[in-house]
Amino acid sequence: MPLHCRTRYWKQFIKTLKSVLGRQKDTYIDLSFLILALVTYGVLFFGLGKVFLPSNEGWAALLLWAGAMLGGYIANVCFLPRIVGMLVAGMVLINIPWSAIDSFPYKWGVQFRAAALATIFLRCGLELSFPALKKFKYPSGKLAIIPGLLEAVFDAGLGVAFFGMPFILSLTMGFILKAVGPGLIVPQMFRLQQQGLGTDQDIPIVIVIAASFDDIVAITGYAIFSTIAIQPDESSSESVNSAWSIASGPVQVILGVISGILGGYVLSITRIWNTQLKRFLILFFTGLFLMFFFEYWELLSGGALGALFTSLVGSNFWENGSPKWFSHGPSFVYGPECERWMSLIWRWVMEPMLFSTVGALLNFNQIAGGTVPKAIAIVCLGVVVRMLITFMTMCGSGFSIKEKLFFAFAWTPKATVQAALSAAPLTLIQKYKEGAEDYDTWVQWGNDILTTGLFAILICGTLGTLVAHVSSKVLLQQGTKSRLSIEEHSKVSKRKSDESQRIEEVDTADGIHRIPIPQGSSKPLQRTRSADEIDASVPSSSLSRLIPGRDLAMIEEYVDAIEQLTCATHAKEHDVPREELLRLSGHVLSIQKRIEQEIGDREPSVRELFRSAIRRRSGEAPTVAHIKELDKNNFEEFVSNSQYALEFAPIYEEAARRLAELNTSILVGKVDAPENEDLADQYEIDGLPTVRWFVNGKDEHEYSGSHNIDSFMRWIKKVMTTPAEEIKTEEDLERSQENALSIIGVFDEYSGEIYEGFMGLAMFSEDVVFYRTTNRDLVQVEKTPGLVFSKNISGHPFEVIRKALLVKEDELAENEIYDFIDAHKYPDYFTFEADTLENMTETLEKVDREFHIHLVVNEESLRDANFLELVREAGKGIQSKCVLILSILDAKSPLMDSFQVKNISSIQIFAAQMQSIRKYSMDPLDSKKFDPDTVIAFSKSITSGDTKYRQYASGKIPENQSENGITIVVRDTLDAIAKDPEKDVLMHVYQPEDDESIYINSDLENLAKALANISSIVLSKFDASVNEHKDIDYSFEELPKIVLFPAKQNAKPIVMDTTEGADVQSMATFVEEQAAIKFNLPSLEQYIREDEYDEYSATEEDDDNVADADVSGSHDEL
Repeated sequence: MPLHCRTRYWKQFIKTLKSVLGRQKDTYIDLSFLILALVTYGVLFFGLGKVFLPSNEGWAALLLWAGAMLGGYIANVCFLPRIVGMLVAGMVLINIPWSAIDSFPYKWGVQFRAAALATIFLRCGLELSFPALKKFKYPSGKLAIIPGLLEAVFDAGLGVAFFGMPFILSLTMGFILKAVGPGLIVPQMFRLQQQGLGTDQDIPIVIVIAASFDDIVAITGYAIFSTIAIQPDESSSESVNSAWSIASGPVQVILGVISGILGGYVLSITRIWNTQLKRFLILFFTGLFLMFFFEYWELLSGGALGALFTSLVGSNFWENGSPKWFSHGPSFVYGPECERWMSLIWRWVMEPMLFSTVGALLNFNQIAGGTVPKAIAIVCLGVVVRMLITFMTMCGSGFSIKEKLFFAFAWTPKATVQAALSAAPLTLIQKYKEGAEDYDTWVQWGNDILTTGLFAILICGTLGTLVAHVSSKVLLQQGTKSRLSIEEHSKVSKRKSDESQRIEEVDTADGIHRIPIPQGSSKPLQRTRSADEIDASVPSSSLSRLIPGRDLAMIEEYVDAIEQLTCATHAKEHDVPREELLRLSGHVLSIQKRIEQEIGDREPSVRELFRSAIRRRSGEAPTVAHIKELDKNNFEEFVSNSQYALEFAPIYEEAARRLAELNTSILVGKVDAPENEDLADQYEIDGLPTVRWFVNGKDEHEYSGSHNIDSFMRWIKKVMTTPAEEIKTEEDLERSQENALSIIGVFDEYSGEIYEGFMGLAMFSEDVVFYRTTNRDLVQVEKTPGLVFSKNISGHPFEVIRKALLVKEDELAENEIYDFIDAHKYPDYFTFEADTLENMTETLEKVDREFHIHLVVNEESLRDANFLELVREAGKGIQSKCVLILSILDAKSPLMDSFQVKNISSIQIFAAQMQSIRKYSMDPLDSKKFDPDTVIAFSKSITSGDTKYRQYASGKIPENQSENGITIVVRDTLDAIAKDPEKDVLMHVYQPEDDESIYINSDLENLAKALANISSIVLSKFDASVNEHKDIDYSFEELPKIVLFPAKQNAKPIVMDTTEGADVQSMATFVEEQAAIKFNLPSLEQYIREDEYDEYSATEEDDDNVADADVSGSHDEL
């Protein structure tokens, strides 16, 4: 083969190796890691003394750990499993010429391996769930039991043939060799799940379940046969009890299971273990306790099974909320939390110490000459037989030939159990056979088992992992949903690559980013993916790893930001200013940075993967165990069955999970109102979703707050406790004033209409924290009832406002407290500097004011204390109806054009009305003569409807003013087109992104075709998102509108009634009736959409029957 061909194939092999193995991020060693390691060593040395000096026990242990981490890092760089590097590190340290780790106590190695074995089985227990076992029991059960058992017997026969050891002892070796390595297999299966390979048949899930259960079979077989094979010799110093030696294997299995169930029951008492850290610590140390306790009594396998059943039972109890009286209720979060903690302990402590200590047992000077080739032969032949048996085992389970081949390859990686148990027989032999005549022979057999186990790690941990990865690319098919996503992605990528782009630099809080901005397209943006398709393209395991509430809200914000940017880039070039594109791009980058920092590459959870697979296989949406379906037959019993009960409309499943942690007496149910109309009528349910709170069967409260999880949970806590805490002491008062906004109601007594009105507002307040008191001297109020409102907003002076309530015949004026809070809850003014203006829109969307008044000034204004005080005074004067914004720009700010600021030495004052594009502006002011009264007068003018300061925006006049028979009108051309005395002009006033407007534009084009021969009629459209006119002055909420300018001099528009919708027929009728120049309306049948034809036909046949016609495809339903 030519040299260049060999080089090309070698590069391709390296590329494939990198793609299928990749580098593990958790082994990355940088300067911070080295500094932390040195500091830790300093703490140990100066705290514990010479034990951590060279040639001492502590030094040897640290050297093993450091060597393992370094070996793992080197293996990672070489694209090998890190365990191989750790194992080799131990071998190197024990076989180098000088005594590097000779001082490391043998007993310490035994204990480290026992602790690692406990950690392995704790993780296995956490990864097994009873629902997953039940759903996938047949394929997983066959895979976990049959190939491993037959391989164990085959390896035992090879052990007898090659090493001459007794068959029972050889069976001990066989059960050590049969175990697969979950630490290698589980990450592989996660990658396959994320890539969508084999997901239609749930192959990754089947293998993960079988891997955990396989280890149970291995440890059980080892426990039984090791105790039978290695019994105390008569000449040994250990007492002889053959009956116990034989029975101890099954006994330790039974005792391990029983102790694990008891440990799991202890874990389930979440009223005690009520934090994440507590739950992890009790789980981890219970597993270690059982392991060391059983190991002390020489029942190592019993300790491993005890650890496994502790985590298995405990994690499943957590999900079921058992036991009822000692648990906070069901939670699917506790198990994954502990999985992630356990993963950290494994990677940074147990894994390096396990593989380095077992590698350090392989002293090449003590290995017989023929041991290594025999060990390699046993491992290789055993793996071949295992693969053949696995292929045959998976027959009859509905898998294809390629998938069965993949099972055979994927069932070969081995590492963890071999590392933990390979040295255990040698330890037992050295203890029980010491002094026996054939002691040396037994020791040699122990070394043979150890050597074979280590080579199983080296061969299966490396080649087995590689073969499994490579074969997955060839043998597994892409899942249907994932394949759809990839095809869509490739189409989008190709389309994007064909588009011309321009590069813009966006200066964000995270630095300057170069962003490709597509050139404007004339095609309107259409939503091309449904919600189901989007869900299909995102791995469910990825979504389920997110923390409910916080993470999902961040992801939702990110998706919304991308959608806004996409709409902007697909709009016509003159519709979206360049500055707006830059702002939207910077906003997307900022949210992306937050996601990377706050969510990051979070470790996936096996239990979450199982739940996703179970839902997908059953075709069910995610459900919450403690939401009960209600109807008229069980509703009364349900709400009367507890002190607290909730009729839970379909709003938040996550709220139900959180409620279980607050109070076990809360019952949560949901009612399908359309299916239970009698129940809805009984409780006067007139809007959905509706949430009601019942106490002992009595309807006490209805939730009317925001539909988000945090607001809902705050309301629940208020209902269960009190919506307003009591202020009794000076300390209580100071604590209340630490809130950004707080209000104290001052009363003579806690009763009466006024008090009840105050507490009712407190129940649903989201922005302000409510308190109450009867000590008016403490809060310095002269008369009761009264209010004390405190504002402690960052960047503004602390402020206290006191108010006496107006009382009319002992009844509180209905909205007095609410209006008082609303008038004072915002800062006197908001400040946005040049580098924070991109966040202005996001912040001001939360401000409930119709008008925003902007003062645009230069940076020097911030250093003028007198000017800022005047601004504060102006803000106080307008804050009941407007919000004041102080925008500080510099000459280089990209938003100078957006604000239409020409000279930053003067003060520019303008206002914007929300839900519209209406703008108002004043002439620039001299910064030295700024007067708050000017701003207050400006505010009063615009809020009263005065158009003195009004500015009317206009879009650019298009080069082609006609499109599909429709005349495009902007503000500057409206008078010339719409007020032509010889034309009747029908105009659609619309927003481009509004769904109803899109339908009307389509119908307007069809109407234009129908009226094409009538010269007196002009059909037009007016984009209200970029144009304004004094004759067409609507807020966004009022759009779309259909108006007609009749053929008269200075005609005023006539507005069409669109409450029943607007289509070809209704618009044609409107024009016919209102046009100044009469005409004969032609037939419209061929221009009406098919979904409107039934309605049109019914109208033509019998106008009296229109209301009864079956309009299956009406515009409203669309």
